[in-house]
Amino acid sequence: PTDEIKYGPLAGNSVVVRRYFPCAPCERAQCRFRDKRCLTAIKPEWVFYWLKRILEKKEVPETRFHRVLLTRCDKIGDLILTTPAITAVRTSWPNAYVGFMCSKYTEDILKGNPDVDEVISLDKTGRHRGILGFLKLVREIRSKKFEIMINFHPTNRVHLAGLFAGIPLRVGYDWKMGVLNNVVIKHKKHLGEKSEAQYNFDLLEVLGVKNRDFPQRISVSPEEENWAENELLRRGIDRFVLIHPGANCPSKLWPLDNFIQLAEKIMYNFDIPVMFILGPGEGYMEEKITQVLGEKTVVYKNLSLRRLVALISKCSFFISNDSGPMHIADALMKPLVVIFGRSQPGLSSRRWGPLNKSAVVVWRDVGCQKCLAHNCQKGFLCLQSITVDEVFDIFKQQMERIAV
Repeated sequence: PTDEIKYGPLAGNSVVVRRYFPCAPCERAQCRFRDKRCLTAIKPEWVFYWLKRILEKKEVPETRFHRVLLTRCDKIGDLILTTPAITAVRTSWPNAYVGFMCSKYTEDILKGNPDVDEVISLDKTGRHRGILGFLKLVREIRSKKFEIMINFHPTNRVHLAGLFAGIPLRVGYDWKMGVLNNVVIKHKKHLGEKSEAQYNFDLLEVLGVKNRDFPQRISVSPEEENWAENELLRRGIDRFVLIHPGANCPSKLWPLDNFIQLAEKIMYNFDIPVMFILGPGEGYMEEKITQVLGEKTVVYKNLSLRRLVALISKCSFFISNDSGPMHIADALMKPLVVIFGRSQPGLSSRRWGPLNKSAVVVWRDVGCQKCLAHNCQKGFLCLQSITVDEVFDIFKQQMERIAV
């Protein structure tokens, strides 16, 4: 809590490890918040990071910004693809206090992430709804005295909130009121020339953050891991394949009948259990799955996000459409086959596909001159033309590779 300039070490090979809270430096013997948050926020892995750099005689990066707000208020997969950029920020400005604003339903993705000091949950349908809710959000952000906001996903609401909260430096794209940013780069994501993770690094590069070599990050808490282990023990299951047949758009949905046939072939040929996970709005699939497969399978519906992460972490193989759970499996480095539709560059697997090099993307080019995505006039032929046998053969090859 004290001022490192007045009380810090003088030796050139010394480092001060701290987190810059709005109340620091307070120089008080008793914390007015009674929780010594400026000390408890310093995680062991970052003290080790500094120690390692000193022992290896590496250059100590200067913390250019003390209080940083990162924002991404869209979906689960989008946020997971942003976690490498969060690590890049933490590594570049190690002593910075890093806050992250995300949607309420994705906040659990960041739980346990050592690179994030605080998660600000944007509740658009609850306490941040409407004009009064927006003003409440602005007050919350303003009270935290951030010096810089980096907006990875441009929205009018977030741009306005950063401006009215008085954040001096606002970095983002020239889209969705991007004129309110004072450091702007051109929005080219719709071109789909590279992964969304790389687009995130482009935004950081204008601030001097050069290193792009960071993995996705998601953690499993001991509580949720115990739940998953007990659940599998109760069912007498060790190894299993996990399938997610859902998605948030019809242009991403491989036919449910195909997933069911695929599950039957896997269980028959490999003698390994296959389980299904269904998210909100996907419960209608359960009846058909259980009608065909009966007691041979298990269907989990509407798991909490943390329990979903824990269950995926225990699977031996994951098969899915382009969806949030697919990105969770990818971040957990699970063997993965993902089925993609759509040929629009900005919606393609080049931008939204898995980052894990061993993952396999199945996609069929059916010669559409222009992809209409969810307004497809061809009955989603790109998905319909992918056969069960084709996906099964890929699964078989991957299982043989794993066995070797």
